[in-house]
Amino acid sequence: VEYEDPEPEMLTANAKKFFKLRRDPFENEITSEDDLFLVDAHRIILEDMLTAANAGSMIALYGECGSGKTIIRRTFIHQVQQDHPDVILIQPARLDRRKITAESISTAICRALQIKHKPSAEERDAAIEEALIESANNGHLHLMVIDEAHDLSADVIKLLKRIWELTHGFRRVMGIVLIGQSELAKKLSGQHVREFSWRCNQIRMQPLGIYVPQYIRHKLSRVGVDADKIFTEDALSAIRGKCMGRIRHGIALDDAELDRSYPLNVNTWLAKAMNAAAQIGEQQITESLVLKV
Repeated sequence: VEYEDPEPEMLTANAKKFFKLRRDPFENEITSEDDLFLVDAHRIILEDMLTAANAGSMIALYGECGSGKTIIRRTFIHQVQQDHPDVILIQPARLDRRKITAESISTAICRALQIKHKPSAEERDAAIEEALIESANNGHLHLMVIDEAHDLSADVIKLLKRIWELTHGFRRVMGIVLIGQSELAKKLSGQHVREFSWRCNQIRMQPLGIYVPQYIRHKLSRVGVDADKIFTEDALSAIRGKCMGRIRHGIALDDAELDRSYPLNVNTWLAKAMNAAAQIGEQQITESLVLKV
C-alpha cells in the first residue's frame, strides 16, 4: 500500500486568529442536527439501522478510526429518541467492551425493560424472555446497540445470536447493531462466530470521496466562514488528493486506487494547510500550497 494516514494535527491559535475562526471547525463538535454532514451512504446506513429494529435483523457497521461511525451512532440514537418512541434501545454500560459478559448483556436488557433483580441466572433469563415478549405485545420494538464491538469476545457474539433468535409468533423480538473498527469484520470472519456472521448484514463505512469539497464548505460554514474565500477550487480537490493512495498488486496486475478520505484525515490535512498558510501570512490557500504540506 502506497499511503500513510497523516499524523493528527490541530489548528493552532495563530491559524484561528489569522482566519478569524471563533473555534476549531474540525473538532467534530455536534450540538444540533445542522452540524451534521450526511451523504446518501450515511442515510442508507441510518435506514438500515432502523430496519434492524423493525425487522429484528442484525447489522455490523465497521470502519476506520475517524470514518464517522460515532457520528452515525449518535445521529441514529437521536433520531430514535425524537421520532420512534416505540423503539426501546438497549446499550450495555461497560466502558471496556472486552469486559462485556453474558451478565452485562442481561443487565442491560433488565435495565431497559425495568426487570427486577432475580436471584438466579436461570430465573433472570426466563424473566427477560417473558418481558421481551410482553413488551413486543405492547407494540414495542427492541434494538441492542453496542459500539467498540471489535473488542467483544466470541462467546458474547454467540450469546447475542441466541438472544436474536428469540421470537414472538413469527416476529423476532430484538434487532442487534454492532459498531466497531475494521477489526470487527475480521472477528466476524472467524470460525467461532460463523453462525452469527452468516445472518448479519455487514456494512463498511465509506470515505467521503467526491463529497470532500462539500464537506469542507459545510464544516467551515458552521463557524460562519466561507470556505471559498480561504481555499481555491483546486485546493479543495488537492485536499481530497492528499487522502488518495495506491495499492500495488504486483507485476501482472493493475494497481488499485485507495481512498482514505475519511473525516479525520480530511480534517487533519485541512488543519495542516491552514496552519502553514497562517505561518507565512497567506490569506488564500492554493493547490500548490496544499501539495507542499
